[in-house]
Amino acid sequence: MVDEERKLTVVLDDGSEKDMEIILTFRENGKDYVVYYDPDDPNEETDIYVATYDDEWNLYPLESEEEWDMVEEVINAYFDEIQDKESDL
Repeated sequence: MVDEERKLTVVLDDGSEKDMEIILTFRENGKDYVVYYDPDDPNEETDIYVATYDDEWNLYPLESEEEWDMVEEVINAYFDEIQDKESDL
């Protein structure tokens, strides 16, 4: 489930629900992808999660190493763009 505030509720392995924050969504090769993280993660380096999703926001794991490579390129380009914008300020 997704709301307007770019939050995503995921169901964990134990059946509990956890609110995550969406970093970005994009469409590539006919699939929709969501990149998200746990805003309550106490670690210094926050884990980033990636999944494909359908029209009802059911999440599915990535299927291949090639798919992971493509997603990594998109994520890196996204963060590079943010860094470039911040350095222009």
